[in-house]
Amino acid sequence: MPAASLRMPPIKRRAAARSVLLGWLAVVASAHGQANDCATLGRAYRDALPPAQACQLGAAGACAATRPAALDDPCRCKVAVNPARTQELDRLIKQYQAGHCAPEPGFCNRACVAPATGCLAAAICGSR
Repeated sequence: MPAASLRMPPIKRRAAARSVLLGWLAVVASAHGQANDCATLGRAYRDALPPAQACQLGAAGACAATRPAALDDPCRCKVAVNPARTQELDRLIKQYQAGHCAPEPGFCNRACVAPATGCLAAAICGSR
């Protein structure tokens, strides 16, 4: 302990130590909460992706937009989505960025394939 804190009465030293400890706990809890929020946003994005890939077979430009395959993907691969169905994905992307969330740490260990080029018979964006 610093010399000045040794001159404090024991009760004040305990209060000061408790205050420092509570401050550190608040920082750790905040970081943990942010990680949970980022993970929640990542799951919400994964759930919102299939509806955004729904398309009408034969419609022009039905899969003309691209968005990230996953928010936490270190490779930052893109997938084709229906431009008319991107609103929820865009909202989640903005929240993820505003929360200072980042892709999983590490390096990309795979190659991204080019996004799909059209609407498949199953009425989803995909490669033919």
